Amino acid sequence: YLRMRVSDRPGVLAHVTRILGSHQISIEAISQREAADSEKTVPLVIMTHEVAESAMNAACSEMQNLDEVLDDIVRYRVAGWS
Repeated sequence: YLRMRVSDRPGVLAHVTRILGSHQISIEAISQREAADSEKTVPLVIMTHEVAESAMNAACSEMQNLDEVLDDIVRYRVAGWS
């Protein structure tokens, strides 16, 4: 489970998912709430399939360096999600 606050503009989701894919991380579900009228950011929540810790660490480090990711990425292990 990943949660991050990102800029509300075109292409952000593509950047995030490209990074996950490049680390062979498969996405199970994505949720992005609509931005409030005055906000230029949105919360993005991603649930992934089972993944090696090293791959997730590398992907999170790369995503954290994106200009569009505005805060630290919050990450939780989830067991038995399905």
